[in-house]
Amino acid sequence: MSAELEQIRNFRFVSERLATAGQPTETQIGMIASAGFDTLINLALPTSDHALPNEARLCARYGLEYLTFPLDFENPELATALEFIRAMRSRGKQRVFVHCAMNYRVSALIYAYRVAVMREDVHRAREQLLSLWQPTEQWQRVMADAARLSLGLVGLQSERLVLREIEHGDAEAMQAYASDPEVVKYMVWGPNTLEQTRAFCAGQLDIQRVRDRRDFELALLDKTNGDLIGGVGLRVQNTVQREGDIGYVLRREYWGRGLIAEAARAVLEFGFGVLGLHRIYATADARNAQSMRVMQKLGMKHEGTLRKNLFLRDAYRDTVLFSILEEDFWAAGQ
Repeated sequence: MSAELEQIRNFRFVSERLATAGQPTETQIGMIASAGFDTLINLALPTSDHALPNEARLCARYGLEYLTFPLDFENPELATALEFIRAMRSRGKQRVFVHCAMNYRVSALIYAYRVAVMREDVHRAREQLLSLWQPTEQWQRVMADAARLSLGLVGLQSERLVLREIEHGDAEAMQAYASDPEVVKYMVWGPNTLEQTRAFCAGQLDIQRVRDRRDFELALLDKTNGDLIGGVGLRVQNTVQREGDIGYVLRREYWGRGLIAEAARAVLEFGFGVLGLHRIYATADARNAQSMRVMQKLGMKHEGTLRKNLFLRDAYRDTVLFSILEEDFWAAGQ
């Protein structure tokens, strides 16, 4: 990347096809074109500091495609953010340079684009974002919604597991644990009939096609043999408060190996790093010591016990509540 470009305010190199910065000068727009970029995108308002009233003409002079998606820094609109991400997605292999006044607006939406569309490592993307600024709560909500609404099918991996979306034909494998009385002993569902498990899978396939999707149920596959051995679900409960809940289940013969904690940790990273959640909580039957140990391994804190709040099968049960906040998750380096 040209050393001249690094002189642009708050310049950041993202990849060979993408760079971002604050407002470039007239001369620097020529440098951007000379560096081989195809498209210049501006997210600032025409009234932003140091805005160039002739930026579109300058781009035309240098052979740059020029796009603008003006975002009010104090009141960013989600619809405009989504238009920008769609434009980025449609540029394919073109080299794109994106700017605003200070590279704050841009860095926020480029983060959402990188983790939701490009599926980049959230730690690397987050490090570059925070090297510029700490987005406000309003911007974090826009980032979270823009990422969630730009997602395709979700696929994650951990050391020993593949986590993927539920597919046609999964019900028979799921039934191995969904019908096991010992596995579902403390669950609010089950034991399932095969028809019930098939209905669950069919419902999840429908949910995957919902644009404003808030429910992400992932099947767990053992990397060594490809067997479907359990599931982890993350549900966005409140987009304004950026809150979600997590749940998990595992075939009995795989208990005691730390697999659920491993899978749930990957899903927490997805929840905080991609979906932009602030708080993720989990509940369990107060008698379910195994589930509580998983929550503790994940760094979740016990918030309290709801006394006899749920009638389950033949009696009222106590429910424990655990949660983890985004700052706790990132501070722990998970």
